[in-house]
Amino acid sequence: MINTIYGNIIKQKLLFSVHIIGQKDKFGSGKGWKSTLRQKSVKRQYEYRMALIDRFCFLNLECNAHLQRNLQKTADETGHAKPKELKELISATIKDRNDLISAGGISFEDSYVEDFEQKLTDILGGMEKDAAENKSIYSGPFERALVKRLHKYRENYFAWVRDFTIPTTNNLAERALRGVKTKMKVAGQFSSSRSANYYAKIRSCIETCRRNGINEITALYDTDLE
Repeated sequence: MINTIYGNIIKQKLLFSVHIIGQKDKFGSGKGWKSTLRQKSVKRQYEYRMALIDRFCFLNLECNAHLQRNLQKTADETGHAKPKELKELISATIKDRNDLISAGGISFEDSYVEDFEQKLTDILGGMEKDAAENKSIYSGPFERALVKRLHKYRENYFAWVRDFTIPTTNNLAERALRGVKTKMKVAGQFSSSRSANYYAKIRSCIETCRRNGINEITALYDTDLE
């Protein structure tokens, strides 16, 4: 699509795709459908949006702002020290990264990354032990689910430590989705999957242009959206 024309100028891509979901009609028969748009952005953060990974073949990244809120919630509800320790480790590492970027750095030293990974492993081990011993019917399930998710998606959560081009939160992705959500609130749905796909392709082109300093109108004229 647009990257075929502009080549190496394209640093960031935003991809929107149509997701068809079932919906009961007014007679309650369970038939009918509506089109919703899901956004997938290369090296962007997402929480609980895994449906299109196989189609676009990229790593689904997780938002550390959401993670830190969940860690604080766990610490407050359980009184355990490890969630707060992990939150502080993330905050300190983000600060170090921002300071290094401001000074012109492009990555951490290997020794820094190894030290971070070791600290993370130790903290997760402690969290897993605490979660297993937590018998509360209120805080226990949430704490165990959080630990399980951190183990399963460890790379997804902390890829930004190794790659400074990856943001630590999903703020950019959520801002990009606001226009789509507004349209869906006004229109309710698209008349067909075909028209929804047209909208998704055009939106992908426009949002990609905006993030790469390319004039959207010129790109739309130059780009084959089929």
